[in-house]
Amino acid sequence: MDSIRDATVIVTGGAQGLGLEIARAVAREEAHAVLLDVDVAALAAAGAELGPSCTTLTCDIRDAAAVDEALRTVREQRPGGVRALVNNAGVFTNDVIEAERPDRAALAFAVNVGGTMTVTDAVLDQELLDPGTGQIVFVNSSAGDPLGTGTGASERHYAASKGALTAYAKAIAGVCARSGGIRVTTLYPGGMDTNLYENAGMSPEASHGQSWMMPPSRVAAAVMFVLSMPPDTVVSRITMGPNLARR
Repeated sequence: MDSIRDATVIVTGGAQGLGLEIARAVAREEAHAVLLDVDVAALAAAGAELGPSCTTLTCDIRDAAAVDEALRTVREQRPGGVRALVNNAGVFTNDVIEAERPDRAALAFAVNVGGTMTVTDAVLDQELLDPGTGQIVFVNSSAGDPLGTGTGASERHYAASKGALTAYAKAIAGVCARSGGIRVTTLYPGGMDTNLYENAGMSPEASHGQSWMMPPSRVAAAVMFVLSMPPDTVVSRITMGPNLARR
């Protein structure tokens, strides 16, 4: 296993939910997490919790100018370069949510696909990742797993956004393979007990404590497993979900 001690890891959507769990795991390895998030209050809370183990940057990943500014800050404050980009930011939607919020499907594509593309392209264009050890991790969803059984028809727009993310990640893996050895991994987790669903407008009761949900710490552990792999090893995909037989 490879140590990430003293390394810099960028986590989008890093101030809450799974992103915060990943940041905590990075801090436990004595590495430095750079958290990009639109939620100013959540960033402040994450910064207070993690202290000098993190840098918090307010950034809407849909805004290319804001992303460029955030990455310039990273370059200035972390001159040793970036070990990994963890593309975690995302929003959930389904038919029930869209009945109340018709713009939700467009938002899912704008964040899950467009925003992730904007950050990833900018990180590669600015050559922030070390070509020898750099990694890009895409946190996708079981809804976007081309080898999975798919998701319910009521989540078709969310599934479509995650399917598009799969296609983009495959293209980026090809680009990186040709240009110097940056490794690319996609995670396909099932549902997690985070604020993802409640942020989308679902009730607190439906958003937490369901049998099909995993603790986000499980997925954060998978991310850390990927980051611990030595440069001669590529983990291209991980699919994971709760063991429903134990529920």
